Amino acid sequence: MGQAKKSTADRPHYALLIEWSEEDQTWIGRCPELFMGGVHGVDREKVYEELCQAVDEWIEMIQSDGKELPTSISSREYSGKVKSSD
Repeated sequence: MGQAKKSTADRPHYALLIEWSEEDQTWIGRCPELFMGGVHGVDREKVYEELCQAVDEWIEMIQSDGKELPTSISSREYSGKVKSSD
């Protein structure tokens, strides 16, 4: 019997970025916490849907390899201090 799929509420909430590329004249969707590449297209909503699907596939792949999911940007803790470059 297959393993039950975890709901998105049980997983980290990753940053999904969708930006217009003037140079390429297309929308580009990325999830920098999980993968370097992304999805692209002329329809912003379709790019978002494809990006969500790609994120779900990456999460499933990471989990099936027995690896730990990366910490999402929204759940990281920061000290609030800035290091000087002296």
